[in-house]
Parts: sequence; structure tokens; C-alpha cells
Amino acid sequence: MKTAWRDVGLIWSVILFMGCAASPVASSPIEQRQETEFAAPEFSRESLQKGGLALLAILSEGAPEGVRQNAAYEIFQGLRASFPETRVIPRSDAVEKIVSSDKEAEYRSFVKNYEERRSMDPGQLKQWGDLEGVRYLLIGRVHAMDKRTEARMTPEGERSVGGKISVFSSGPNMIPDEIQKRVSLQGEIWDSLCGKAVWIGKSVAEATETSGRERVRVEDIFILAGRNLSKALAGALDKNSGPVKSCL
Repeated sequence: MKTAWRDVGLIWSVILFMGCAASPVASSPIEQRQETEFAAPEFSRESLQKGGLALLAILSEGAPEGVRQNAAYEIFQGLRASFPETRVIPRSDAVEKIVSSDKEAEYRSFVKNYEERRSMDPGQLKQWGDLEGVRYLLIGRVHAMDKRTEARMTPEGERSVGGKISVFSSGPNMIPDEIQKRVSLQGEIWDSLCGKAVWIGKSVAEATETSGRERVRVEDIFILAGRNLSKALAGALDKNSGPVKSCL
């Protein structure tokens, strides 16, 4: 896994150096799905617009910073497109403000604690909301970023045997058949005033292609997963049209 993350990190470092990734190819064989797992009834477009939103953190154990940066960028672009009327602070600006306030060590401890224990500290949550000047904070998570080859292994003298190998593996007896690529993202939005989650959703994008005939890049799938996460949020908020409420 560490080797795969290292290779993926190198790929994203090149992408980030060159600038934003291009849009996914037209009519691509990418399968997409997104859903809202939880949405508080009082959380609406009106409350989001009034309160503002900051991308506080992107979690992904073992992933290089380049992967986190790209997830944050694609999620931010999706939010900006789905909620043009709302103030959305990108992760880079949010972290820069934390660093300039001499709270970087405290922030890293907060993120590490939540990533490992999934235990939220309402007091710290309010502190980050106050610091960023927004009511709502988004914490994203890269659940999966896989690129694998479904191959036939044909040792001499034996019949073909199906099996999975890493796309980074190679050898004279490996005959690639299909390339499978998958990205899965999750998002949580927390109300920093009330100290509770108001939305949880996920987005998955994946593609299976024949080796040697690939049209879809991993970054294409990443773009769709990031943008579709905001579409899941928009769909949930469109169903909630109540007025902005204070904490109960």
C-alpha cells in the first residue's frame, strides 16, 4: 500500500505542478454514484449561504499531501459551482489562516485525533469556526483511490488462472486483461455553533477498461468524485427549505 500511495503521490504532484486537471473525456465509461447518508432537517441552502463554509481538513491515512490537496481542490470546485451564492473558503486558505494564528500544532492534533478516533471536540470545532469566520466546516475523507489490473497469470505448463495484481507489478507471465480504477470520497459538514454534524455524504466514481485501450485517467475519476460530492449535498439541501435556526 505504501508503494502504491507513493506512486499515486508522484502522479498528483505532476498534475498539481501543471495546474488544474482537464475535464473528464466526453462519453467516458465512468460509472458514478453519490448519496446523502444524513442531512439535518434544519440545514438548508439558506442556512449555508448565511453561515458560510470552510474546508477544514481532508483525511486519508497514509496518503501523501498531493492526494489531499487534489481532493480539497476538486471538492472546492464542486462547491463553488453548486453554491455560487455561498462564501466557500478553500482548504489552503483555511489552513493558512490557522498557521498565521499560531495554531498549526493545535490544528494538526485536532485532525489527527478525529481521523483516528472519530471523536469530535465541540469546543475546538467552535474555535475553528470563529477563526475562519464561518458557521459550517467541511471535513472530507479519501476512502479509496485504486488502480488495479485484472490479469491472467500463465506460468509455463499451466492453464490460465484468474487473479488480481497491482498495476505497478510486472513480469513475463502477467497478461493484463482489464484495468480497474476507482475513487471514493466522503464529506461531513459540521455546525461549529451547535457542535454537531448536519450533513454526511459520499461519492464514488469508477471505470473498467480493456488493457491497451484506456481512455480514462485516474485524475478524470477523481474530478468526478469530487464534483459529485457537492451535487449530493445540493440535492439534500434542495429538499430542506426551512428558515435558519439557532442551536436547540
